[in-house]
Parts: sequence; structure tokens; C-alpha cells
Amino acid sequence: MMRNLLLSGLWVAAAAWGQAPNFSFSYRTEAAGPATALPVNGQAALTAAAGSAATLFLLMENRGTETWTLARVSVTGQAFTAQATAPQAVGGGATVVAPVRFAPAGQGMWTELLAVTVENAAGTVVATYNFFLRGTGVGAEMVARYFLTAGGNQLLLENGNRMGFPDTAAGGTAAATVVVGNRGTAAGVVRSAAVQGERFRLTGLPLLPATVAPERELRFGIVFEPAGGEAATGLLRLEYGDGRRLEVALAGRGVTAAFTYTATVEGGAALRLLPGGTLQLPDTAAGGTVTVTLEARNEGSASGRVGTIATTNAAFRLVNLPALPAVVAPGGTLRWQLVFTARESGRLAGRLVVEQAEFGLEAVSLAARLQYAVRIGEVLTPVAEGGPVIFPNVMVGGSGEVGLVVTNGGNAAAQIVGMSVSGRGFQMRGWPAMPLVLAVGASREFVLRFAPEAVGAVSGAVQLDDRVLPLLGVGTMPGLAPGVLFTGVGGTVGPLEQPAVGLTLERPYEVDLTGRLTLAFVPDSFGDDPSIQFATGGRTVEFRVPAGTVEAWFGEGVRTMPLQTGSVAGTITLSVGWQVGTVNVTPTPAPAKAVVVAGGAPVLRSVVVGARSGSSIELLITGLSPLRSVTQLGLQFTAAPGARLETTELSVNVEPAFGAWYQSAAARTFGSQFTAAVTVMVQSGAASAVQSVAVTAGNGRGSSNRLSVAVR
Repeated sequence: MMRNLLLSGLWVAAAAWGQAPNFSFSYRTEAAGPATALPVNGQAALTAAAGSAATLFLLMENRGTETWTLARVSVTGQAFTAQATAPQAVGGGATVVAPVRFAPAGQGMWTELLAVTVENAAGTVVATYNFFLRGTGVGAEMVARYFLTAGGNQLLLENGNRMGFPDTAAGGTAAATVVVGNRGTAAGVVRSAAVQGERFRLTGLPLLPATVAPERELRFGIVFEPAGGEAATGLLRLEYGDGRRLEVALAGRGVTAAFTYTATVEGGAALRLLPGGTLQLPDTAAGGTVTVTLEARNEGSASGRVGTIATTNAAFRLVNLPALPAVVAPGGTLRWQLVFTARESGRLAGRLVVEQAEFGLEAVSLAARLQYAVRIGEVLTPVAEGGPVIFPNVMVGGSGEVGLVVTNGGNAAAQIVGMSVSGRGFQMRGWPAMPLVLAVGASREFVLRFAPEAVGAVSGAVQLDDRVLPLLGVGTMPGLAPGVLFTGVGGTVGPLEQPAVGLTLERPYEVDLTGRLTLAFVPDSFGDDPSIQFATGGRTVEFRVPAGTVEAWFGEGVRTMPLQTGSVAGTITLSVGWQVGTVNVTPTPAPAKAVVVAGGAPVLRSVVVGARSGSSIELLITGLSPLRSVTQLGLQFTAAPGARLETTELSVNVEPAFGAWYQSAAARTFGSQFTAAVTVMVQSGAASAVQSVAVTAGNGRGSSNRLSVAVR
């Protein structure tokens, strides 16, 4: 027995006896998409574009063990259509899919009832499951409008409408902005946009096709550009993604202005200028100016636009220009000045541009124009503007010359008031009298000299009034100095000699040589001898060898340099260093000569009697010992007439005393020289018994010379 129950306005049939079906429901909006649970009396939502269709897939799962039959799937209304195949057996654990198609005719929302009927094996309805279906139809609604001025009213564009542009001066432009908005619920597409008509063009158009979301818009511009005073027509064509087309007529009219031009040179009458003609300005001296007043008058019937006033040469300068762009009403005038400033000599040309009109400009600048060239031998080479003047490479110590030829290539006489040359090694030979006047076409040659003092690039400058030309030269490495012959001194010298040293080159050198002769001393015993030096003082002396000669000059007319050999035995080394300018040209090894100061026995120079008394005699003995060694003194006494001496000879050991002397700081300034004071005591008699004393000194090399001194 069956009974029907009305629940919330829905009919539900329930089985009165037997096992009840156990189904669960869900749905997908895509065939393979995720499923959403759907309770009985629940709602499933689906969206489709107007004019198209979408499918909802109802999933029915038998969670029991008994087999049931899906008898019917029905939907109320016309927007939804059930597409399930029924009847279908649904075994235990099985799932069947019942598609429902949603095809909205337009935009809007539809709510319908979906009923699923299940029967048992006997064909008896055992359950009816009801669900709500909500379908939403979406679509684009494209609407086009336009406006002519920012903030102006927007006007609707429909097929057959006319978009009119304001009257526009020829050469000017007028613009309209087109706004395509989407008032629908789905994205719309602007497939194409185009204009026809020679005087119309699109601007700011994005890449098409372009998608326009709901409540969004697409904008672009239409520009009207009349060429003259004629009317112009055109057509705007839009095509949407749904195939609809919008066609709107375009219309505009151009108006023209007619300008005339005049030029008034200061102090003169107004001259009519014709486009394409030339304005000839008076000749002007360099530094001078000419001012021209220019006027553009609109003699047409419409306002004219002037957006450009310019010249193509900076010598023609525009001043007092009106604010641009300027709109000139019929009968109106624009006025400004052109100033020509004369600079370099010659004819100057340019162009004056006033919007679309062009005029030639010509003027003559009267000025001197100095041109430069370098003469090397017979070859004359122009110097580029700003230089440099380049010298041939010159060996350090030598010199090179170039001729700087200055020519007045201008159209007025040139006057040079001052000239100067700067830079180490650069000079001018033969300064001209100033001021120097060069007539038109005249030339003057100046000789520039370069004598480098060092190897490498050297820069300088020659200046003629305010014009400066760089100078560039390169000093090259000279050859090494030739060998040297030392003259005036042998390999061995004695103490306290003063030989005069001379220097002679093995061959002449091509440039002036400067040199330094250096003396070094190595003693055979400890301690130097400061007296070993040149006659000029010190142990170095400068000299020079003029180019092409071989003898060294130590001063004006001085060809040798004396040196003091000192009193200490050892080796004096004379060495030579050569230079050309600041460049060292000394060969390796440097020329040198060794001179040996001979050693040997002491040498006595004098013996004198010092203090004396009745019983003593003081002897003052001076001499030298190149080996800085004196070991003994020998004394031989001669008796006075009528007297007898018991002791006539004495030998004194003086090695300790002389050793202490030579090792003292005081002795170093004296070399090996000494003065010895010896006191002789006379016993058993008077000192007057001694007539004279003879003295000798000795060391390991022998005995000295013998010197005598009278005592009485």
C-alpha cells in the first residue's frame, strides 16, 4: 500500500514495506571535474552563455545491496532538458550518471525542479528524489559612445549615426575619443576597428581582438586632419565577437588661413618675403650683428596655426619669439626678430622655417681666418683645426725644426699682436716684430725648434693671440757613449802627488755629452784619506764633450782636472758617467781607471829643534807613512868640536805610539802624515856637547830617508 506525503511543496513517495533504496547524490559541471554532494531537495547551480549550452552531470550511487531501476529523470521548464537514458538497472554499489542540459535563451536566471524516480524489480515506484536546478544565463552587451572634448558629453553610437568633427584649420587636427563599454554579464570581444576616409585615422588602438570584461571599457581615438578648406567624409566600422557590426559615418570640414611675410632690416624698408625665396643680409664685420624684424600676417578668412618658427644655422638667432603654438585670427600678425652675428669669414647660409613656409638666409661675415701648415723639408702638410703640430722624432740631445706656415684664408686683413711658445724643449727661432699684419691671402713662416731632454712624448703649445696650437714631439733614445781614454795619470802614483786627469773619447759623439767624473778610494790599511780629492774640492767633477769632438772640458778652456793623491797607500778608482740631457748613456760596465797609491817605507819631510835646555833637546820630526805604520826612529849624534859623546846612536821603538795615533779620530784628517816630538836627555854633560842630530824612520818595508838638524 502506498501513501503520498507533501513536504515543503514537493511530492515524495516512500515505500510502505520492504527494503528501502539507499542512494546518495552528487553532481559535476564538467564530465571529468570534481563532484559536489547534492542532498535531496538541495540545489545545483549551472552557468551558460546566452545562446549556448552547458551540461550538469547528476551522479546517483546505490549504497545498498539490492538492485533498483532508474525509471525516469524529469525536469520542469524549458531551459533545462534531462538527457538520461531510462530505465536503467542500478546494482548494489553501482553509480549511474544522468546528464541535464542547460540552454538559456538570453541573460537571466532560471530555477527548475529535477525529479528522479526509482522502481523495484516489479516496476513499482519505491522512491522519488527531488532537487532544485538554478541556471544562470550570461552574455556580453557591447555599447559604443564617443566624445569630442575631455569631460564633454558622451554620445551614443548606433548603426546609421553620424560622428561630426568641428571645423578644423588646414594642417591642424581635431580628435574624438570612442568608448566601447560592456554592460553585460559576460566578457565581450571587440574583434576589429577601422576607419575609411583619407583625412581620418585611428590612434591609441590596442591590439585586436581585445576582450572587454563586464563593466569595463575599451578606448581609442579618431583624428581628423584636413589638408585644405574642403569637407571630408569617412566611416567608422566596429565588429564584435558575436558577429555584430557597428557602422557610423564620419564628417569634418577644413578651413584655411593665408599668411604673408615681411622682413625689415634695421634702418631699412620692409621687404616682402615669398616662401622659397632668400633673405640677403648686409655684409657684416666679425663680431658685429644685424637685426631683422620679421612679421607673419594672416590675410585669410580662417584662423591659422603657427607651431614652428626656427632657423637651421646658429649664426641666425631668433629672439622675442611669440608663445608657440600660436593661433592667428584673420587679420592678425605675429612679430619677432632675427639677429645675425658675424663670426668666421665667408658666406653663411641657413633656412628660416615658419610652420610650412621656408625661406633662405644668406649673409657675408668679414673676418680673417688663419690657416696653418707644417713644412718639413720641401713637404707642406696642412694642420687640422686645433692642431696638433707634430715634429719628426728627435734623438735626445739633438734638435729638429719645422716651419709653421700661417696663411690668412679669410676675407679681411689679420693682425697678430702676440706670440708665445711653451713646453719643455720647444722654442721659436727668430721672433717676428709685433704686431704682425697678414693681408688677405698672405702667408708668414715661423721656425719652431724641438730639442728633447728626455725619452718619450713631449707636449707644448704655440699661441698666436687667443689661438692655441698644440705641439707634439717625441724624444728617442740616443746611443751609448763611446769608450774613454784617461790621460795625465798612470797606473801608479806616489803619495801627495797632483796629476792632472784628462778624458778623450774613442770617437766623436753626434750630440753634446755631459758627464761626471767620480773618484773612489780603497785604502790598503784601515781608514780613508779625505785629502784624496779633485782640485775643485770633493770627489766628483762635472765636464762636457761638445758634439763632434773627443776631448772633455772641465770648464771654459780647462781640459784637465788635477787631483790630490793623498798620503795613504791604496787604490784610487776614476769612473765616468755619461748623460745626454736627462738620459743616461753610460755603457755597461762604466769606463773606469784604477790608480795605485804606492806604499813603502816612511818618508821624512823635516826635522827641527823644539824646546831645549842644558840637559835636554826636543826634536820635532814630520813625515808620512803610506802604510800607516812607523815602528822605530833612528838618532845619530855628532859631537861638537872639542867635546866627546859616550853615546852617538839611539834606536827608539815607536810602534805603540804610532799605532795609537793612526787609530785615533784626530789622525784621520791627516791621512798618513805625522809630527813626532822626541826629547833627548843628555847625561854627565851639557846638551851643548851635541853638534847635530841625524834622524831616520822605519817600518816593515824599510827605512826612510835621512834628515839632519844642527843643535848648536
